[in-house]
Amino acid sequence: ADYGAVYDGGACALAGLREEWGDARVTRMLRAHTARHRWGVASTGDLVAAVAVASPPGFDGPAFLARARIDARWPAVSR
Repeated sequence: ADYGAVYDGGACALAGLREEWGDARVTRMLRAHTARHRWGVASTGDLVAAVAVASPPGFDGPAFLARARIDARWPAVSR
């Protein structure tokens, strides 16, 4: 497996969210995600769901996944 692509790509995706959303929103999202999965294992889908819940109105989730080359479906989120 190419772990460099996974870890570098994930870091780039989060950096992109920080640029687009700002530090405060991304930090809140990551803290909530970490608290939810503490002492467990989180999947790509779990992180995508956390991003979907935290995303601001008008955020194009499917485009984000495509840009970040994340192979997951964007979940439907009720607000």
